[in-house]
Amino acid sequence: MTTAKRKRKHISKINLATSTDIPTDFDFNEEFKAAFSLMENTNEHIFITGKAGTGKSTLLQYFRLHTEKKIVVLAPTGVAAIKVHGQTIHSFFHLPPRFIKKEHVKRRRSSGDTILNYQ
Repeated sequence: MTTAKRKRKHISKINLATSTDIPTDFDFNEEFKAAFSLMENTNEHIFITGKAGTGKSTLLQYFRLHTEKKIVVLAPTGVAAIKVHGQTIHSFFHLPPRFIKKEHVKRRRSSGDTILNYQ
């Protein structure tokens, strides 16, 4: 078997979970209720983080299904964005796939907003 065939065979065995469904045995426990309540009853931005398998994606999916808020779900990587039915941070903010230098960032005089000026 050639090296290329071995690589393809290995790659085809990788199974990425690319969707988050609410598990049938989902436990809507007190910690989950508190997190959901915080998300539902604030107008602030929320950053959700935690170890693998702690329910971050499930929480986001549950929130998406049960809120009437307009929400944006962003993730640092493409795989994570697909899993949470969101977008990558770079895609959402139209950031270039390269380092942004100080000279690319400018402040608008009229509004005080910070903008990126890159080509």
